[in-house]
Amino acid sequence: MLRALAAANGGVLMAGLTRVDRRDREGGLVWSWRPGGEVVADVCVFQDGAAVPAPGGRAVVRGPDGSALGLGSPDAPHPTSANDYETAVRLAGELDSSNIACIGDVAYVQAGNTISGHTLDGRTFTVSIPGEFQEAARRRREPAPSGDRGYAAWYADLAHDGGGRLVLTMPHWRLDDIEAVGSVIDPRSGCYSLVVEPGGAGGVKMSRQFMGVYRDSAVVYYRGQSARTVRGREVTVIDPEAFMIALRPLRRAGGTPCEGGGH
Repeated sequence: MLRALAAANGGVLMAGLTRVDRRDREGGLVWSWRPGGEVVADVCVFQDGAAVPAPGGRAVVRGPDGSALGLGSPDAPHPTSANDYETAVRLAGELDSSNIACIGDVAYVQAGNTISGHTLDGRTFTVSIPGEFQEAARRRREPAPSGDRGYAAWYADLAHDGGGRLVLTMPHWRLDDIEAVGSVIDPRSGCYSLVVEPGGAGGVKMSRQFMGVYRDSAVVYYRGQSARTVRGREVTVIDPEAFMIALRPLRRAGGTPCEGGGH
């Protein structure tokens, strides 16, 4: 089962449930790597190799010889060492919904409501998630007034914008009353900006989905929609696949820009 993709120099990384394959432009297998006994939730390119999230916000990277190198505290909580079933389930779910992004020599892992940065020389540090974005994520995890369940994962994805900044995105479900759909964070300074829908929360359209940022533009998926009659009631159905992926220029809606030309 394909879980994640990452563009690599001259090819692509493909993450399955327990392994990562690197393939060239023609689809030929370059190498196949099993990072260990953990579920592979996401993948990014780390120094021409690969990195995947590990329990407790850690990371595992592929060494030059194909070995698995752990980054982060070895004492981080692990589902198999939990004292009770509920904690084990929570930790396993946190790993399954974790995300990873690599910038230079740092692997950033989002696990739950925390982003941790790891380097090969043993450094580990925390990147602050904007408080208002954390609050928006918390609200989405609560049951809706209609009775719908809250979203299990804190965030949809962690990536970078190609310019050294992290991009944290919000799942595109139950966004009708939440304006922010993403946050761009400078991991060095902590300066950040929020990406909001045109027209605020009322401008959210399920057929248009914010997926990330590249340089000075938003990456947006567009899905087709059609009207159907279900049980005598007309409803709008959104196609599961995007028919177009577009770059839309970001416009400043307020606030003070970060130093150095940030968003």
